[in-house]
Amino acid sequence: MAAEVEEGRTGIPSLLSSALIGWTPLIEMKNIPKKEGIQTRLIGKMETYQPLFSVKDRTALSMIEDAEEKGLITPGVTTLIEPTSGNLGIGLVLVAIQKGYRFIAVMPARYSPDKQMLLRFLGAELILTDPAGGYKGPEIWKDTAGKVDVFVASVGSGGTLTGVGRYLKMKNPSINIVCVEPSESPVISGGSPGPHKIQGTGAGFIPEILDKSVIDEVVTVNTEESMAMARRLAKEEGLLVGISSGANVAACIKIADREENKGKMIVTMFPSGGERYMNSDLFAPLVETMAMAAAAVEVEEGRTGIPSLLRLSAVGEEAIASNVAQLIGWTPLIEMKNIAKKEGIQARLVGKMEAYQPLFSVKDRTALGMVEDAEEKGLITPGVTTLIEPTGGNLGTGLVLVAIQRGYRFIAVMPAGYSLDKQMLLRFLGAEVILTDPAGGFKGMMDKVEELTKVMPNYHCFNQSINPANPDAHFKWTGPEIWKDTAGKVDIFVTAAGTGGTLSGVGRYLKMKNPSINIVCVEPSESAVISGSSIKHGFPQQTEIASEGRGPNLQACILPHLKSSSPSSVPPTAWALPVRKSSGSRRESRRWEHGGSDGRADRRLAPLLPTSAPALSSLAVLGGSPGFHKIQGTGPGFIPENLDRSIIDEVVTVSSEESITMARRLAKEEGLLVGISSGANVSACIKIAAREENKGKMIVTMLPSGGERYMNSDLFADVREECANMTF
Repeated sequence: MAAEVEEGRTGIPSLLSSALIGWTPLIEMKNIPKKEGIQTRLIGKMETYQPLFSVKDRTALSMIEDAEEKGLITPGVTTLIEPTSGNLGIGLVLVAIQKGYRFIAVMPARYSPDKQMLLRFLGAELILTDPAGGYKGPEIWKDTAGKVDVFVASVGSGGTLTGVGRYLKMKNPSINIVCVEPSESPVISGGSPGPHKIQGTGAGFIPEILDKSVIDEVVTVNTEESMAMARRLAKEEGLLVGISSGANVAACIKIADREENKGKMIVTMFPSGGERYMNSDLFAPLVETMAMAAAAVEVEEGRTGIPSLLRLSAVGEEAIASNVAQLIGWTPLIEMKNIAKKEGIQARLVGKMEAYQPLFSVKDRTALGMVEDAEEKGLITPGVTTLIEPTGGNLGTGLVLVAIQRGYRFIAVMPAGYSLDKQMLLRFLGAEVILTDPAGGFKGMMDKVEELTKVMPNYHCFNQSINPANPDAHFKWTGPEIWKDTAGKVDIFVTAAGTGGTLSGVGRYLKMKNPSINIVCVEPSESAVISGSSIKHGFPQQTEIASEGRGPNLQACILPHLKSSSPSSVPPTAWALPVRKSSGSRRESRRWEHGGSDGRADRRLAPLLPTSAPALSSLAVLGGSPGFHKIQGTGPGFIPENLDRSIIDEVVTVSSEESITMARRLAKEEGLLVGISSGANVSACIKIAAREENKGKMIVTMLPSGGERYMNSDLFADVREECANMTF
């Protein structure tokens, strides 16, 4: 235990312990210092890599373990009650779920509705009050190789600054410890308390646990400075962090600008992720803008991302990411024991937590893989090529992340009816977002793309559903990670198919390592297209689209359109596709739907398809009947070209209701804040695990994205209504 305390290595590195709370990566901010003309090194500690994306996960675990050791609380007996601004409450719920406590959060009514919703979604009881009533040190020392000169952090409860400050001073008394507080409420500086919007800081009094003896200086920043810097961190560094992170960096820049600090290393905290503040003033300018607008080094091991930093730290070198894209790659596996126990399942259910990507989605991998592939082939050039992509959100955010680092201009084209959250995120990260009339459907989107390309000679569109770099990224990275981290014990791999990239890439790799591993494809029961096609033994015969090598790229064009969550945005003719059906050795022609036998497409479908799109010799494949569903990112209504059906052993269908219910259970019972497609995957796993032949087997699935991205979807509908109606 002493060794672990000394090294600070809890959390992810202990996997590479059973708990994910702990170690988080350091990242150097290079773009902002360059623009500010600063000659110091600015380093941030990314606390968004905690399980629930906040530094308060550490505080929660430590306080509960301490109380248990002292006999103050007992699981199943004690009720935990905590006044909280949100993040601590969220962390406490995470730990309480695992240990069997009832938890009640008390918070002012004016605090972020997102945090209120998250607390309820995770299973906490929530009481609002009248708003008028108003391990990290060792990690930083080790990962900077002892080179840290200045540590900067804002004060909320005082825990982070006190704990880290004491440790660093113990290691090197000359390290400066700088306290940050809101200029509107400069209590520590000797001023008067006042209202501000830097959540989690500036409580209006000096906390008892704040050790003022370790503080060398207090720097004040105002709310406006903090928000402006948080927005810059997103656009210029690709770091989606909260308002207090902006406050910390704003203070760092003031300190770094001093002559005596040239060449020094300044380390600060990024306490939480930015998506938690989408309903705060941090995103306010984008809400108004959008409203107006609506009017490959380690192929075998797959070890990109965090593990590459840990190896440097292990040999005494700096373990600091040089840019946010360096963190794309490895994510932890976690076993879901509570749900398995409640379901009476005797198989092991294991999920891969893709919310640990920099922008919280598996699409970060896809984006990086496609950009690197296009660069290697000479198709795109930083500073020259404009990247244009019709996108529903997650791929777009991943592409912006990479584009920021590599010097590309990025334009996302999407219907105005798509999620406002996703539009805001794209703009917040620095993408240009062009909205099209939802009534124009996909044709309106593609018309806009074509219009843009006429005035942009240097452009590139990735087309993820047909781009082989999509599955290749998962063959190189995701598959090897699963194989290595399960020690080759994986028996079944389960994931939903959207573009087909994850299932195909991971499936190919795992089959290469062990052909007996079963690969299971998940799709919505409301749109069971793959289930109606010939995959392998025992499945209905396949249904294909006939093609003479001419005509539009249906697959690349229709995919984003069919992913729309708004049924009204998809015209009935979207399903009017030409098919050729095979039945054994007998082949019979089938007329184009709504058309004649001459092979010409229906006139009502033609307006959806751009005449300038490239031809394909093999188009998308239709099997069963497509339909509308709410499992975002899956079930596009056709079979993508990137889906390698030869490696699929079975298709399992789940409904939107099952998926949403399971995603809610994962939050409340496992402390896993994930999206709807994660719920779909785990629902399918439970169906498979219940079979007698799968007892004792290890079933691995993907948890593709974090849950906060879906707070305005049906996933949060029940708690959203409840929180909206709460009073104090």
